[in-house]
Amino acid sequence: MFRTDHTARSGQETYTHMSEQNEVDKTPGKISWKELMTRDAEASAGFYRGLFGWVREEVDVGGSAYTFFKVGEESVAGMAVLSAKSEGTPEGWTNYVTVENIEDSIAKARELGGKVCKDITALPIGRFAIVQDPHGAMVGLWQFA
Repeated sequence: MFRTDHTARSGQETYTHMSEQNEVDKTPGKISWKELMTRDAEASAGFYRGLFGWVREEVDVGGSAYTFFKVGEESVAGMAVLSAKSEGTPEGWTNYVTVENIEDSIAKARELGGKVCKDITALPIGRFAIVQDPHGAMVGLWQFA
């Protein structure tokens, strides 16, 4: 979804889209980001470092830690820690698929028998939501800013 060309300013992170050499494909329907939700960031980071050689870079995003997994200078995935408020939320990977209009995509998911698991959340670089298909599989919807 994005690189971590960021600068801390008064506790806020300023994000920029990927550089020209790492241009993101914003084509609707394509997976634009992968994110791991975990309760144990240290163990998870160690596993993926050992398995893929991913380097961990932590940033502060609005008072919460967020991890970017990197190969060289490229961010290849993200990781967030599930809070105590997230009890019952399963650990695992979420793929975010680019959409043109997140409200329309949510309406379409509902029309097709899906449900919203996480309402629209705005970030400096776009907006996301999580939906579940009629069979229980979850997918993230991502609309670039």
